[in-house]
Parts: sequence; C-alpha cells; structure tokens
Amino acid sequence: MQRQKRRRCTFMSNHLHMKRLTALTVLLICLTAANAQEKNIYITGTVRHNTDSILVFNCNDADPITQSSVSTPYPTKIRPDGSFSITLKARRLRQWCITNGGDALYIVLHPGDRLRLNITGFNTYFDYKAEGRYANDANFEGWLDGDSVYQHTYVSRNYTALIGKKEDSAILAQLKEQSVYELNALNRYNAAHPLSPAFYAYRKAQFTYKPYNALQARTNRADTALFLKKLLNDDEAAGVSSTYLRVVTEYFWACVPARVKSRQATWADRLNAVDSLFTGRTRQLLLCFFLTMMPLDEAPPLFMRPEGKPYLKYITDQDFVYELDYAKAEYEKAVALTKASAEQADQHPSLDALLAEYKGKAVYVDFWASWCVPCRQQIPYSHRMEAKYHGKDIVFVYLAVSDGKASWLKARADLDMKGAQHLLNEKEGEEARKEYGVLTIPHYLIIDKNGKVVDANAPRPGEGKLLEDKLNAVLEPTAAN
Repeated sequence: MQRQKRRRCTFMSNHLHMKRLTALTVLLICLTAANAQEKNIYITGTVRHNTDSILVFNCNDADPITQSSVSTPYPTKIRPDGSFSITLKARRLRQWCITNGGDALYIVLHPGDRLRLNITGFNTYFDYKAEGRYANDANFEGWLDGDSVYQHTYVSRNYTALIGKKEDSAILAQLKEQSVYELNALNRYNAAHPLSPAFYAYRKAQFTYKPYNALQARTNRADTALFLKKLLNDDEAAGVSSTYLRVVTEYFWACVPARVKSRQATWADRLNAVDSLFTGRTRQLLLCFFLTMMPLDEAPPLFMRPEGKPYLKYITDQDFVYELDYAKAEYEKAVALTKASAEQADQHPSLDALLAEYKGKAVYVDFWASWCVPCRQQIPYSHRMEAKYHGKDIVFVYLAVSDGKASWLKARADLDMKGAQHLLNEKEGEEARKEYGVLTIPHYLIIDKNGKVVDANAPRPGEGKLLEDKLNAVLEPTAAN
C-alpha cells in the first residue's frame, strides 16, 4: 500500500516519437495487450477507512508480450454500508492497482476469477484479505509485506543511494541477494498455501529478472549483456513477465551489430538478428513483439506485410499465435472505425481560437492522449466531476495531443468520455507547449468566463475538493452552490 504518485507522461518526447509511430501504431500497441480471449473478473467486497466514495481498478502491469501499459480504468461506487461490486475484463494474469482518493493497493488477478475482497485500510498490503478460487495468489503480496525481515533488510534498503558508489557487479550482488530471498519466500508460501501454476511462474520470473531490469538503469548495454548471457532463452518466463521482456529486449539491443541499430536497418535485419540470438519461446516472444508493431502510417502490422510474413513460421506457441490473430482483428476494427467517423484533427487556426469558442463560460481543460496511462486513470474522476457540475456555467474540454484519429476515437469509446472533444493538430500541439506550458500530460487548465487562464497547472479530477474549490472560485456564487 502506498500513497499514489502524480504520474505524468512526457509530452515532448512522446510528441516527437509519435511522428514516427503514428496513430495506428499506438492503437495497436494499446490493443495487443494480452492473451487469448477477454474474460470477466467478478469482485465483491467491503471497504473500511476509505477516503473517497469510489474505488478505481486499473491494470498497471505492462503486458509481457507487447510491453503496453495502457489499460481502461474501472470505477465502482462504495455503498453506504461499505460494500462494493465490480466486473473487470482481462486477457491475462496481471497486477492491478486499486485506488481510493490518493491511496493505492496492488493485487494480482486472474481472468475469469470470482473473488471476494475485504479491504480494512490503505496502509499496508495486509490491509486486505481475498477469498475465492485464487485467494492464495491474491494474498501472497500481503503475506510477503508482513515479513518483518524482508521489510527491514530489503524493502527499506536504499538502492538509489548505491548508484555511483559501487561497481555494477556489487550492486547486482545485493539485488540478487534480495531476489534469492523473494524466491525462497515464494516457495515457502507455496508449500503452505498452494499457488496456481500461472501465478507461481509470473512471480518467479519477476523475482528472477528484477535485479537485471533494475541494473539496466545504470549500466551500458554491453555490461548488461555480460550479466544476462547465461540467463536468457527461459521458456518459463517468456510471455509471462514484462520484466523478462524488458531484459530480453535490452540484451537484444546490446548484442546486435551497429548496422541493425541504425535508422537504415530494415525489418529483415532486426528479425534475422532475433532469429540468430534466441531460441524457443523467447525467440517467438521477440518475433511477436516486433511483428505486431506498425511503423508506417495507415499500414497493417508487420506480420501482415510481405517483409514480415516469412517469420510467421517460427511462431507456433499458442500464446503468440493468439496475439497475432488478435492484432489482425483489432487492426481491421481500427481501420473500420477510422473510415466510419467523419471527425478529423481540429481545424481551428490556433489553439487560442479553439478555446475562445467557450468564452462566457468557465472552462476546465484536460490535455490528454489515448496512450497516456495517467491520463486514462483520471477519466473516472472526470466523469464524477462533470456530473457534480452538470447544469452549471462550466464546460469540460478534452484536448488530445500527439495522438491519432483511430486511437483517439477508440479511447473515447472505451472510456465513455463526455464533454467537448478535440484532436489537436500539430500546430496546436506546439502552441500548447509554448504558450500554455504543457510539457507533460495529463495537464489541466482553468479558464474564467472572460477567457483568462486563472490556473495554468490546475488540480487533477482525482484531487476532489481541491479542484472543486478552484472551480467554484471561477463560477458565480449562485452557480457554485
């Protein structure tokens, strides 16, 4: 359990990145987020000592095949008696974040599960208890969090302070020491409280490869390759843990020749390098990872194009075959969605001109993007804020930046977004950065009825009363009450 951080996406770097990865690229990365068919997760339970009237469930675990961390938040109201119920959708076992106000707890959930979750607070992992088929899996985090030796020896250790003070090998040794403890703890818990094979493989892969993933933040790729050489081609971890995928891709870029890293490299160069470096499920994992990318605007994913098709013969594992099938189906849906909608990028001569349309009303502006995880996490709170101010002299305006039509339309439908919606063009995006200081997203503005920006860095919807006080201040007293 911990206080939820104010996460942001770097707008500037993603804006430049989007020039290369385009609308449908981002959409596919968002959509190819798991395995097989989507299944419901049914959760009922109770909450005590909550600070907000809603819980928001959001999968915060990067996908182990696509590395996408974009997901749809699921809000649910806490009833007056403290009970709640919710239905989630998932395609793979992954970790979810449950937020209440600014507090958060984490739990691993199975697609298709029916779970009862009793939350008694938001201070530590053992403030909740799960009941159901996979209760042992869900309760593992609380059990480990309650291990005083683990907490004192490892969780409280400041690894950041070691950066720059010790050699990489010494830091890796300490990280591996923690990994060994965690793996032993996993086995002890499994002996007493049998875990599902899927959860055991998931946690085992995370604990095993976490030291190398952490070390990548300070080592060069050549050093990383030396540390990892004997560990890769792990069939059990491939397609199970995003930590393993991050480590494997780092190893790939450390080992390939300079020509493969260059902008002049072809996809055949990169795919051939995967074929030469890896075997088994790991080779299929990396091929699937690259083949589901779409580097060209409006182009189909790589595996549907002539240069990618020869590599499909290497992908035989059902997990990865499902990914390709799913990617194809979703690409076709994206194309149909784009063609069916008449909406286009905004055509105003400037961002100022766009916002001037709302002069005479108070305006709450939300700069967001379909690929921005923190942006999407705020939408349930935006819904609540819009409902609270319904009928009052204020408009909620959503401005999508560095986004594409298909992904923008899909996100709006998934998130059931209301309010005034605009997809900013490139010129307006530049104005947002230069004139309104929008360097990261989500970013919020409050504009008064005269068109003056009265708060250039306004509170988020999830900050509740803090935002309400700001909005009330720009409304007429009769409208605010």
